[in-house]
Order: sequence, then C-alpha cells, then structure tokens
Amino acid sequence: MATKRGFSGWRCLSKLEEAAYNGAAAIATTFRNAADPINLVAEIEDGTTLVGTAAEEANAQQVLAYHSEGPEDLPRLRPNEAALYLAFLWGNVSQSPVDEPASTYYTHTISPFPKTFTEGAQDGSGVALTTITVNDTGSFPSSGSIVVESSGNTWTYSGKTAVTFTGVNSCTDNIPDNTGVHRLQPDRDYLLPSFSVLDYIGAANKRQWDGCMMQRFELSGDRKGWVRASGRIIGSGTYDAPETARSAEISEVYLKMGDVTITIGGTFTGHTFSGGTNISANVRSFRYSCENQIPDELVYLPSGGKQMGRAERLQRRQSLQLAVEFDDGTEAAYVTSQTNLNLLISMTGATGSYGMKLIFPQFKFNTMPISGGTGVLLQTMDAGIQYHATYGSVMAQVINKQTGYLHA
Repeated sequence: MATKRGFSGWRCLSKLEEAAYNGAAAIATTFRNAADPINLVAEIEDGTTLVGTAAEEANAQQVLAYHSEGPEDLPRLRPNEAALYLAFLWGNVSQSPVDEPASTYYTHTISPFPKTFTEGAQDGSGVALTTITVNDTGSFPSSGSIVVESSGNTWTYSGKTAVTFTGVNSCTDNIPDNTGVHRLQPDRDYLLPSFSVLDYIGAANKRQWDGCMMQRFELSGDRKGWVRASGRIIGSGTYDAPETARSAEISEVYLKMGDVTITIGGTFTGHTFSGGTNISANVRSFRYSCENQIPDELVYLPSGGKQMGRAERLQRRQSLQLAVEFDDGTEAAYVTSQTNLNLLISMTGATGSYGMKLIFPQFKFNTMPISGGTGVLLQTMDAGIQYHATYGSVMAQVINKQTGYLHA
C-alpha cells in the first residue's frame, strides 16, 4: 500500500513587506521550519445551537469568516531568521552601510513601533518645508505620509534618504529643532507589516500564503543547546499554488548557547552597550517573548466579506525570564529595591561576523522564586520590561550579509 509523506520542513518568506496588503511579495529566503504548515481556518456557523431549528438541513451551515494560521518552530536559529521575524513582529528596521563589521556584512537595528525621533533640523519659523530631517527614516515606506500630532495635519512625501523626507508637500507646521520632532510618527503605528509565506508541504505540493502577519514570537536558549525560536503567523486566508522555485537557503551559522554572553547593568548609548556585570556563567536559560494583541473586531470589518483584513494591534505584551544560579542576596535585592536595570544578550556566530544582540534598555525584576533546595540553588527571575524614554523597550542588532528587511 502506498504511503503519503508529510511536511518537508521547508519554508520560504518574503524579505520585504507587501506593497499592498494581501498582495504577493517576492519570495526571497528559505529556511527549515520544524512546525506544521500554515492552514486555512474557517469560522462556520450552523443552527445546532438554536432551539427548534432543523439543524440537519444542508443549507443550515455556512462559512462566515476565515483566515490562515500556523506555527513557526526553529530549533536552531540563524541571524537572518531572527532579523526577518523580529522586523515583522516589531515593524521597524534601519540598516548600516555595507562592510560593517567586515567585507559585505551589514548591521541591522530592529526596534518596535512607534519610534521616537530625538533629533531634527526643522525650519522652525512656519515657512513651508519641502524636506524634513529626522533621526531615522528607516521605519517609513519609500513614499507616504507623516502626521504632526500637535496639529493633526498630515503631510505627504515622495521620497526619503536615511534621515530626510523629500518631496514634502509644503509642510506649514511650525516644527522647531529638537522640540516637536518626536511628534512625527509613522502612519501605520499600530498596523502590522504583512508578508508572504511559501510552504513546501511535500516534494511537489507547495502553497503560498499572502497577507501574513507575525502575531507572536519567542527567543530562548538553554545550556548545552542552540538558541531557538518559535511563533505564530496569521494571515488573510488567501493562498495559491505558485510555480515559484524555492530560493536558495542562506548560508549562515546557527547560534549556540555556548557562544552567548549575558551582561546586566551596563551603559547603553543607543548603539553600544558597555560595562555592567557578566552573568553568563550563572544563567541556566533565558526566554524572551512578545505578542501583538489583535482582537477580531479590528480585522473583520463590515463590507470586508469573509476574509480577514490587515491586522491592527491594541497593544504589545512582552516578557523576559532568566533562570540563574545564585549564592547570595544580590538577585533578591533587585526585587526588594526595585532597581532599574538593563540587559544585553549577545549571540555571536563563527569568527564574530554573524551574530545578534538583544538589548533591553530598562526593566525591573518582578519575582524571583527559589527552586532546587538540594544542590545548586536556582532563581527564576521574571522581568517587567519598561519603555525607556530614549531607547524604547527592546532592540535587536543583527549582523549578517543580507541587504535589507522591510523598507530598509
């Protein structure tokens, strides 16, 4: 008897977000996914819960709404995969010039929306502006609009450089230097960027899903293991069986827990993290998770039909947990004194050229229950991630040879 073989484990993603929601973006990167494929989820309504209805009639059941949904499971994580998923999860990315830190390498800084702009060179006199300079335009599309929150005015622009919006349609708002620039916010603060996913279900069976968004993502690592990741992808439910060939798998190193260094209480300048205490030898494991809360009423709209629209989040939930060995009261004092801390988790690959840094500019520990009464004492340290006024709540710096994510 013939047997049917299951999921091949290959998954392909677009590196850039879709130009228009639910429109296919070019598939550009391939990696191995250990989870199940993405599937279509239908919301079916019938009459079985209505008293006195003929629930067994053929016309008493129908699909009212549908979407796509599937897990992501990466037992071994590479920098490119981390950059892709964090960019789609958080929605903001900027890119350094090539050759940093070595030939053909790029450094990508990824942080959540909304981004606070701290520098600018505005006219400040009310004269109509056709260019607006800010700290970083990386989170904005190549053309679009900016909103001045104080006035409520929206100004379109037709181009951008790394720090300047160009082709602005004569902005007449008074935006003094270093005063009101932080009021410029992307016009999609709460809208998640959408991307396309191509699943290889079998040797010849493939399915491309458009309108996909990252609802949840987690990074973690344990001693003697790989840095790993997991998450959940949701989408509009649109799919087809394209003829697209599988793109080449990116040749990067996998990140190992044995190469991870963890530093607490250092100095972070927005680009570099220095000083602090290296606690790597005491850490048994770490776990960071982030979830975009997306209520159904924000994606299924009147006149939208059965299909899910573009997801809009209400808020973002983040958590950070460290399991550490201890021999004194240092960790407990972090809780009782509610000490302001920061943390660097540095994941370095071969020769230091590939790698990733996960940075938390400000947090406080909430609980530290003790376990392991015999032998090594352990504390599971749960942190409340806070929003730093200058550097935000979390940041990732990824080093690899890939040229761009999202709008970069």
